Amino acid sequence: MKNKAFTLIELLVVILIIGILAAIALSQYQKAVEKAKAAKTISNIRALAQAEKIYFMTNGKYATSFNDLDLTIPELRGNYITTSDNVIYSLRTFKERNYNYIYGQHSNSDRTKTYAIAYDLDTDTLYCRAGYEGWPAGKLCASLAASNNYITCPWYSTTTGMEKCWAL
Repeated sequence: MKNKAFTLIELLVVILIIGILAAIALSQYQKAVEKAKAAKTISNIRALAQAEKIYFMTNGKYATSFNDLDLTIPELRGNYITTSDNVIYSLRTFKERNYNYIYGQHSNSDRTKTYAIAYDLDTDTLYCRAGYEGWPAGKLCASLAASNNYITCPWYSTTTGMEKCWAL
């Protein structure tokens, strides 16, 4: 009579294969979640930019506060919006450099995973900003961009060379 049970080696090989597949799937899942968060941020930034454009056409200048915009924003805290998924939105103006933009930053305790989506109101350009292109945040920005080529962000000092932007 022949034994029809699995051997210990066969079971260990199956468990090893399942573990490898799970590790690959988890990493891909985390990347998909980050891309989904970035897509949501892009959508929100575009809505805020549209409200800013309407405000500009009506008043001849950009709003200095989210309260000035014709939007209902439940998460509004002063001049910032902080969402449940830890994205901080703000209106930014650099008068000395003549840049007006809306900014949504995904903060993370790990600086290499912190990135921002910015909409330059003066040029109607959407950017993804990260510290370095090799960091996870930089790789995410590059994956969202039409081109892998990055530029130094227009509103940052070029002396540090730290901030990289990808046009979306």
